[in-house]
Formats: sequence, structure tokens, C-alpha cells
Amino acid sequence: MYPMLSRLLLIAATMLTMLANLNAQTSKGGAARLNSGWKLLGDELAVNKTRVLFASTGYGVSFNVAGAGFLHQAYWVCASSYEIVDGKGNETAACTATDQDGDQVWTALTSSGPKDGADIVGTQVLRDGSGKFKGISGTMTHICTILPQFHQLACAHDATYRLP
Repeated sequence: MYPMLSRLLLIAATMLTMLANLNAQTSKGGAARLNSGWKLLGDELAVNKTRVLFASTGYGVSFNVAGAGFLHQAYWVCASSYEIVDGKGNETAACTATDQDGDQVWTALTSSGPKDGADIVGTQVLRDGSGKFKGISGTMTHICTILPQFHQLACAHDATYRLP
């Protein structure tokens, strides 16, 4: 192939990839599959033999499985409270995801588990955000595996979102 034509094709392919990634991140809505890893820091209180209370701050990072787009490489912080009775837990949390541009998504999370063969299952409601996420709405489900010795989680998420 001719050297100039090869360069032009490479430039065109690079520009198309950049535009596709920009469109995926800023589209008016859609669906995304994410994976995330978490570290939980907090206090556990055994109220009695069957009931435990736990308050934590969770720090995580999400990766869009497409390799780009909605909340790819976003940094997460969640303030959570858990109640575990007879080995089954319920959680509520307020979370903030910050993407690589500094724009944020704010969520309200509820979880329970163990359930349906997973350690934790739940839903996050996308309540609002800042920057390009201002006015966002939607939901994000999650299924998580607990690594108890390290207070860590590995999670898979399915998100559906809409922007104004």
C-alpha cells in the first residue's frame, strides 16, 4: 500500500474511534455493562448473637466492559449502613461516581444478600449529577461477591440511563 494512503487511513480510523468513544460517553441515554472493585472501611457492631450492624465508606472504581463510554474508569465513594440478621443482610447507601472529566453521578443504593446465589444483589437509582450528567435518571443493578478477609467486593452492573 502507498505510504501516504496508509497514513490517511490510520488518521481516519483514529478519528472515528475518538468520535465513537465521545458519542458513547455523551449520548442522551442507553445501557451499559460495568465491572467494579471495592474496598470497604468501617465499624462493625455485634448487637447480639444474630444481629450485626455495620457502617462503612466504600471506595471503588468501575470499568465499562466496552472499554469506553458510560462511567468507564469512574471513581466511586459510597456511605453505607448494613444490618445483618441471621446471616442475611440489608444495605442502604448514598453514592457518588466521578468520571475522568470530573463530572459526577449521584445514586441511592439498596442491596440484600445472600440472595439468588450471589453474596449481594441490589439496585442503584441514578438520582442526578453534575456536568454532562446533570439531570440523569435511570437504574443500575449489581451482583457482588464478597472477599471478607479483606473487606473487598467484586461486582457486575447493568445500567440503563437517560439524560435530558
